Amino acid sequence: VGYGTETLGLMLIGMALCVCASASTPNDYAQRWPVVGALPDNAYAIELDESVYRAVRREDLSDLSVFNAAGEELPFGPAPAMYGPAPAVWLPAKAFQLPVQAGQSESQINMQIKQGVQGGMHLDAEVSKHAGKPAAFEWIIEARHSGQANEALQLMVAEQSADFTAQVAVEGSDDLQQWRHLGSAMLVSLQQDGRRLQKLTVDLADGDADYLRVRFPDPPPGLVVNGFRLKQRAVGTLGTPGLRWLQAEWLSRDGSANIYRVPAWVPHEQLDIDLQGVNAIAHFSVSSRQREDHAWRYQADLTAFHLRAGGLAMDSEALALPPGRTRHWRIESDTVLKDPPVLKIGYRPERFLLLTHGAPPYVLAAGSLTVKRNYTPLQALAAEVGRKQGSAWRPGIAHLGAPMRSAADAAADGRMPGNGKQALLWLTLILGAGAIMFMVYRLLRKPAE
Repeated sequence: VGYGTETLGLMLIGMALCVCASASTPNDYAQRWPVVGALPDNAYAIELDESVYRAVRREDLSDLSVFNAAGEELPFGPAPAMYGPAPAVWLPAKAFQLPVQAGQSESQINMQIKQGVQGGMHLDAEVSKHAGKPAAFEWIIEARHSGQANEALQLMVAEQSADFTAQVAVEGSDDLQQWRHLGSAMLVSLQQDGRRLQKLTVDLADGDADYLRVRFPDPPPGLVVNGFRLKQRAVGTLGTPGLRWLQAEWLSRDGSANIYRVPAWVPHEQLDIDLQGVNAIAHFSVSSRQREDHAWRYQADLTAFHLRAGGLAMDSEALALPPGRTRHWRIESDTVLKDPPVLKIGYRPERFLLLTHGAPPYVLAAGSLTVKRNYTPLQALAAEVGRKQGSAWRPGIAHLGAPMRSAADAAADGRMPGNGKQALLWLTLILGAGAIMFMVYRLLRKPAE
C-alpha cells in the first residue's frame, strides 16, 4: 500500500508540474486583437493603442502576448533600444540675432492678473493701439543635429525682464533661402506676489529643419532675451510616435484638492490641467501615488491658465513628467474652484517587436493577473536577423485590428483563466499534498525492520 501511495503522490506532483509548465493560450487573457499585415518568419513592430493600455492588468505590461494560429506563443516584447527613440532632452541652441527691423502690426495685447470677488484669480486682457510701429526682433537658430528631431523651442528670459505678452512665429529652412512655417504662439511672462506665470514654449510641426527663424513682430518694451533651448529627440529606426492625450477620471474632492485616476497603464510624459473657464488662472500643487494605499508624493507646482481675448487664444504649458505609469494623481489649488478641473495625461504609444513563425492569423492578447509573457532575448534575436538580412534591414510595420473579448472575460476580466487551468492546478496540488501526507503517515506507522 505504501508503494502505491508513493507512486500516486509522485504522479500527482508530476501532473502539477506539467500544469505549471504548460504554455498560456489566448483564452487566458481578457481581450484580443488581430495582428494585421504580419507574415510568417519575419520581424514586425506593433504600436500599442489606448485599448491595449486599458486592457492590461500589470504595470510592466507583462500580460501582453502574441499567438499564432496553432495557439503557440511567439517571441514578443518592447522593441530594443536600437529601434526606438530615446527620451527627449532640452539643449541650449546657438542663436544669432538679426538687425532690428520695423514691425508691421500696430496693436498689442496687454494682460493683467486680477483678484476675483470670490477669491479666484482671473486674467484680464485688452488690445491697445500704438502711435508708431515698434521694432521687430528676429533670430536665426542653428538646429542641425544628426539623427535628432526638433519638437519644441523655448525662450530664455532674463530675470530683469518686465512683464510681457508677445506673439512669436517660428519658420524652418534647410538652406536659409526657402522658409516654411513651423509654429506660432502667444508667449507670456507675468509676475505677482512672488509668483511668475509663464508660457515660453512653441511646439514645432516639422522637426527636420536645419535652421529656425524666430520672429517677434511686436516685441514688448522691456523684453530681454537670454537665449533659446531646443527640445530634441533621437528619431530612431522606427520614428517617433506622436503625443496622445488621455483624460483622467475624477474620483473625489479632498479639501481644496481633487483626486483623479488614469484609466490605463500609459507611459506618461506630460500632465495638463484644463480649468474649464475663460480668462481663469489657478496655481496647483501636483502629487501622485501608484496605488490607493500608498502615500501621496509631491511632484511639482503648476500654474494653469486659459485666455481668450482680442481674437487670440493662449493656454498654459503642460507639466513635463519623469518616465513612468502612475495611475493616481492629486492636484491642490490655492484658489477656490467651483468645478473640478480636467486632468489630462500626455503619452507616446510604445512599439513592441514581434518575431513570427507558424501559420497566421496572429493575435495579440492582453489582460491577466495569472499568466505572464515568456521572456525572449529580442535584442539578440533581432541583431541576428539583421546580420543575416544586411545593415539596411528594418522590422516591418504591423497594425492591430478591432479588439475582441475573450473567454477569460467571464472569469473576472482576466483574473482567472477561462479554460479552468487555474482550478485544475490548485486541485492537483491539494490532492498531491494530501497523498504525500498520507504516505508519510503510513511510513511513520510502519514498524522498523
